[in-house]
Amino acid sequence: MTMNEEMKQLLNEVDTLKVQLSTLRPLPEEALKKVQDALDIELVKEPNNAELMVMQALLHTAWVAYDPMTNGMKLSGTIMELYGKAIAIDPKNPRAVFGKAEYEIGGAKWTGADVKALCKDVEHSIELFTNFKPETP
Repeated sequence: MTMNEEMKQLLNEVDTLKVQLSTLRPLPEEALKKVQDALDIELVKEPNNAELMVMQALLHTAWVAYDPMTNGMKLSGTIMELYGKAIAIDPKNPRAVFGKAEYEIGGAKWTGADVKALCKDVEHSIELFTNFKPETP
C-alpha cells in the first residue's frame, strides 16, 4: 500500500470515528467529568507527560463535540496548546502529531487553514506510528 493510500485509509477511519461519535450524543456530562477527575490525578503526578497532554486534548475535544456552540471557542485554543506542548516534549509522539493535524483539519472549514499542508503532518504521523516503539511492554 502506498503512503497516499495509507493516508486516505487513515482519514476514512477518522471520518468513521467521527460518525460513531456523533451517534453517541448526548454524551453524559457526568462521564466526561469522571474522566477529567481521573486525568487530573495523573496530571498532578506527571504534569509534563506528553501522553497525558494528548489525553487532555482528546477530552476537551469530546467536550467540543458534546456542545460545539458552548465549548468550541472556549476550548479550541487550549486543545491546540496541549498538542503543541505534547509535541515540544516528545516530537516523535505519533498521537500528538496526528491529533493536532486531525483537529486542525476538522476546524479548517472555520479557520480557512490549508488542508494540503496539514496532510503533510498526517503523513509525518504515519511515519511516526510505523516506527513507534513503546517505552513499556
